[in-house]
Amino acid sequence: MTIQDAITALFIILGTGLILSASVGLVKMPDFFCRTHALGNAMTLGITFILLGAWIAMGTGSVGFKIAVAIVFQLMTIPVSSHILGKVAYLKKIPRWKHREILK
Repeated sequence: MTIQDAITALFIILGTGLILSASVGLVKMPDFFCRTHALGNAMTLGITFILLGAWIAMGTGSVGFKIAVAIVFQLMTIPVSSHILGKVAYLKKIPRWKHREILK
């Protein structure tokens, strides 16, 4: 196992861990706004880490350029779509969380 393989594995494991935490946040968060916040942040970083791991594994050739473009598009579109969903939910007056007991 080379250092490149170890770094690739580290990025992919970090990315999958963040995506797993996003799915847990989707189940555990109390309302729509908290869920979109958890999904937007964790999915952006998770997908970016997985793509970085793929970029390191495949090199900097034409495939690396395509992965870099995919990373840029992910960083631009996921936060914007999360914001738009939150704004539409706010304008539609979807009920917000009302200080219920937090599960421990």
